[in-house]
Amino acid sequence: MVKIVDADETIVYQYDEKNNPYKNIVGFSNYSLEEPESSKNNVTKAIITSNSSSEIITITYDYVYNSLGYPMKVIETTKSNANSQVDIDTETYTYNK
Repeated sequence: MVKIVDADETIVYQYDEKNNPYKNIVGFSNYSLEEPESSKNNVTKAIITSNSSSEIITITYDYVYNSLGYPMKVIETTKSNANSQVDIDTETYTYNK
């Protein structure tokens, strides 16, 4: 778990123990903690809390893995309580060789 706090928001990332599809790209792990894709594992959840309002955004990532533990597909679901209502958005991504 990684927690990042700045003037505007607090972000908490949770990770799995599987392989990030980008982990073997030279130099990719040198990106900052603010880029969760630069981890050797995959983000499973991100909770973004506004420091100036009651807005909370929760993003969950559900993966389908191959036999080597690399993701083949991820379903990203974003829930936000902005504007006094709950908005939900879902996107699906696939990884190709």
